[in-house]
Amino acid sequence: MPCEDIFELFFWHNLLHHELERCFCRCASFAGLSPLELQVLWLTSTSNSVTLADLASVTTHSKKELERVVKCLEQDGLVEEIGSKESYYVCFQPTNRGQDVLGRLFNRPSKCRCVLRSERDSVKNLLEVAREVVFELKRQGSCGLIAKSRTEPK
Repeated sequence: MPCEDIFELFFWHNLLHHELERCFCRCASFAGLSPLELQVLWLTSTSNSVTLADLASVTTHSKKELERVVKCLEQDGLVEEIGSKESYYVCFQPTNRGQDVLGRLFNRPSKCRCVLRSERDSVKNLLEVAREVVFELKRQGSCGLIAKSRTEPK
């Protein structure tokens, strides 16, 4: 890919990122959570075995920072630790209350003007292409947490 294309892609990505971040922050605010808390809550709902390492890989935040977020979510009764305290392999999942928060968020009247609420083919195609690009660049299994019903592209 020529440098010019990479630069153009970078700027389009940057503009899209800012628009999506604005929408995501509105959703987090509606749920009474910080954007990172909403990310963690949603990601824990996508799999039965989400670890801090998985969360760090997908959110690009440090495990130490995510530990604090998970503790806050646990204190609020939204996320719970599963697995043995003696084991190094500790996973997290949303509680029923956490699932209710996500349900209220996803089922609220369409007040968010976010482009991702659209059923347009262009948005669906963008999601598919973005998924393929990330898998191509990262080749990491934890990216599967982003969409539990989808598999790695071929």
